[in-house]
Amino acid sequence: MASLLAIAFVFTRLAYAVVFGGAGGSTTLVNLPQFRLPAPFSHIQIFGPIALEGLYANLLSALPFALAIIGFGVLASFLRPASFLSLANRSGFLKNLLSAIALGWAQLPSLASALRRIEFARRLRGEKRHRMLVPILETTVARALGMATRLARPSGAVTAEGLKVSDFRSSRLGSDPISFSLASGEIMVIEGPTGSGKSSLLLALSQTAGEMGMDFSGEIITPGRPSLVQQQPRDSIWGPRVEDEVSHPSFSALKGKTRFSVESLSEGEAVLLAIEVAFRQDPKLLLLDEPMAALDEISRRELIEKLAHYQSNGGTVVVAEHRPELYNSLAPRRLTLGLQPPKPAFDFKPMVVGHDLVLDYLRQRIEAGENLLLEKVEIQVHQSELIAIEGPNGSGKTTLLKTIASSAKAREIAMVPELASDFFVTTSLEDELTRADRLAKVPAGFTKDTMASIIPVLPTNLSTHPRDLSAGTQLALAIAMQLSYKPKVLLLDEPVKGFDPVARELISHTLKCVQETGCAILLATHDKDFIAGLNATRLEISNRTLSPVQEVLS
Repeated sequence: MASLLAIAFVFTRLAYAVVFGGAGGSTTLVNLPQFRLPAPFSHIQIFGPIALEGLYANLLSALPFALAIIGFGVLASFLRPASFLSLANRSGFLKNLLSAIALGWAQLPSLASALRRIEFARRLRGEKRHRMLVPILETTVARALGMATRLARPSGAVTAEGLKVSDFRSSRLGSDPISFSLASGEIMVIEGPTGSGKSSLLLALSQTAGEMGMDFSGEIITPGRPSLVQQQPRDSIWGPRVEDEVSHPSFSALKGKTRFSVESLSEGEAVLLAIEVAFRQDPKLLLLDEPMAALDEISRRELIEKLAHYQSNGGTVVVAEHRPELYNSLAPRRLTLGLQPPKPAFDFKPMVVGHDLVLDYLRQRIEAGENLLLEKVEIQVHQSELIAIEGPNGSGKTTLLKTIASSAKAREIAMVPELASDFFVTTSLEDELTRADRLAKVPAGFTKDTMASIIPVLPTNLSTHPRDLSAGTQLALAIAMQLSYKPKVLLLDEPVKGFDPVARELISHTLKCVQETGCAILLATHDKDFIAGLNATRLEISNRTLSPVQEVLS
């Protein structure tokens, strides 16, 4: 890759010289007609004679840069970004320069992958190509903030042990102040409805809220430098490969995958990698933002075991979670933010699946890069049918949905991508809803009404940036946007990730309403409780094979 970039640079330099008349000399090879651009650029001269001496001089001027590109490529093949950053931290007066080089070097593969991911989301939404600019820039900023969160030193007070929060207030958390304290070895679960400010409180506890632009007052005293694992774990991971962060992972889902690229990991595997990195920093305070949402049952049990061991060694844990009962074995304390809306009651008749076949998908192999995930995949979906695909982290559920979406005819199949934020091309919730109506050619307010049917309370400030919404609210917006197209088949990847119990009931209600219109649904999820309430046909990925689950839930 470095060699190709070096060659491209040399040719670009020669082309520039030819176009702007900088390749002249005594031994003329080609005499191109010469002219000047019209005003106000009349001082710029285009083309002219191309001479051997001119080409040679430009080639010599380009060679040092080309050799530098090749040199960095060779260096990258022997020295990983994380190792280079460690070297930079010990380099004295060159620390800042070398750290900047290491960070920039580490981001190139992830940004290239993000570009591919956003292009896929653009095609799903039916947007114009130039609209990719906003999500690309937003992703770059989010990545930089993730790096900053990992690098930042605590700006607040530090105590020898325990965590203390006194009279903490923020516009993101409502009007009531928050005060609590945790001793070493204690765990607290923060619960509350979607959008109540759980993630914002964790950011404040990480002692980097001020650097991230969050307004607050009050006092937070932490036991040393906290480690925060956010809902988008890839934003805070350095290197392009798993081994750049962890050479011997302890989670079973990551074993044997040290040579895998971080971007090829499933969402659950990326969460596990970020948690591995956090544990290896040996923090006295560990902050986790809904880690269970993307994990299968095996990974959940392993995480609980690790947290129990961390507690026994005096570690303090604060975790934001919509299902606090998952932590009952750790005897956690609880903090509730916001008021939980009453649980809705819906009365549905059994869904009748139609006879019309809306999706007949057959594929011999499904791969992610060089990794074979599935063989001999055959899926038939009928009108109004709901099919749930289960399987462990990294088994290929997301890749299967993306492959189906890529092979479909325009607008017959709609998919909500793994990262809902890749969909957003404007800078406010109101603009996003309006644009979704316009693209889908539906009456004004249609997408907003659909979103209101998924979550109980819409954000009151419609000027809020879509990426500043909670993860659950972002997902609700993305689902509403795709439902506006009234597709024949809707593909959903972990549709209740980041949702509170009431929002889970509402999205279950919404999906059943979608089925009543004749639209079929194909979803991937770890949540068996959610599947149980949907009367779904269940398929499971095991040993690279997709087959029906023997147990029937209805």
